[in-house]
Amino acid sequence: MNSHPSLPQPPQHAGAENKQDNKVLPVQEDSSLALLRSIKKVMDDYYLDVALSLFGIGDILSQVLVVPFLYFALAKARSIRLAVAILHNAMIDILVGILPVPVLNLIFDGYYRSFRKNLDLIVGWTGNDKDVVRQVNKKFASSLFFIALLCVLIYLLLRLTRYVLASVF
Repeated sequence: MNSHPSLPQPPQHAGAENKQDNKVLPVQEDSSLALLRSIKKVMDDYYLDVALSLFGIGDILSQVLVVPFLYFALAKARSIRLAVAILHNAMIDILVGILPVPVLNLIFDGYYRSFRKNLDLIVGWTGNDKDVVRQVNKKFASSLFFIALLCVLIYLLLRLTRYVLASVF
């Protein structure tokens, strides 16, 4: 590993995928982190995620904004485990957002705040926060299973919603 003192070194985690001599800016100095903070602010702090839910498919559309978080996890943090944890949070947000109980999904969207959770994971992982690293590593295998299960549940809920809407209209 390059041990030159002027080059920032990538964080080293148990089970992390980063095995190369790549330069990684510390998370506080990375310019793409500003974009993630802005997305979190608009979607969670200003409740745009909740507002989009009022339009029926807002939760699915809002999850397009998870892509920069996944990019950061894979390209900047170089961690598949972190990307899986981010995807896990996004899938929970989608699942509950498409529940055919309008008031319940709005309350959950306002409470869950998946973008804040994802930003906290990124900051904790790249800052080598031992609790976050342990959480991501511990949940990796179960998250893969849970994501597969959530995909099936989301599919079934979408079919149910389509059926209900077709029978009403």
